[in-house]
Amino acid sequence: MSRSELNYDRSNIRTKVKSICGRNFSGIDDVINDLINVATELFGNTIQSVYDEFVYTHTITSGEVTAKTDEYNLPNRTKVILDAYYIDVSGSEEVYYPLHIRSPLDFNESSNYQLGTTYGRASFDYATDTLKFGPGYMSSRATRADYEGVPQLCYRVNNALHVYPRPGSSEQDNKIRLMLGLFPADLQSDSDKNSITKSYPQALITYTAALFWGLHMNDAQRAQQYTATAQVLLQSFARQDEINKLVNVTIKLPS
Repeated sequence: MSRSELNYDRSNIRTKVKSICGRNFSGIDDVINDLINVATELFGNTIQSVYDEFVYTHTITSGEVTAKTDEYNLPNRTKVILDAYYIDVSGSEEVYYPLHIRSPLDFNESSNYQLGTTYGRASFDYATDTLKFGPGYMSSRATRADYEGVPQLCYRVNNALHVYPRPGSSEQDNKIRLMLGLFPADLQSDSDKNSITKSYPQALITYTAALFWGLHMNDAQRAQQYTATAQVLLQSFARQDEINKLVNVTIKLPS
């Protein structure tokens, strides 16, 4: 059975944790539910490849065009932007144009840019990894804010997406669509699932058991045993430096 075929929810995870720990006392369900969310948060914050997939679509409004808006708030829990598109909806069918995802640091490195001879669209040369702009495009944010057209580049600062050029009146009512990776959601009810319960349930079960023994039962030896097992399971989707960080959490639990 593949990882995705297990498709566990919180109830399944809790039942497995209780079973392998061999403990049952009043309030244990609440304890394990809390620890599942602790493990979920640690996985999401530590392991780059762990995220909930989400498609986010923003429609460009007349108010944003008037305000010369070139940045848009991202959904809460956004961890990474996987793909980005500008969508032209003016015709009978939607037409997708890729938004090139760049680092904000790129916009401070003049060596990464080549100024074009016309004040037209920005373009990207994959062969030379060079962004090409019309004159004055990179001189200042104020200048760039006056440069409008079909967005072709984007980058993230904090929880906002910045696009260039900024959309003008011709781009009103068109869309920006993002394929996002979100930090895994907390499990609030027994039927809740997230990317970890669906794809890596055994690692989550074993790591939650390690937290149970260390944080709740104050048994460092058993916490270490389950951490060692979790470490093996984590190797299928986590880098070694990420695994080490998770292991260090249980190593430092009270003894």
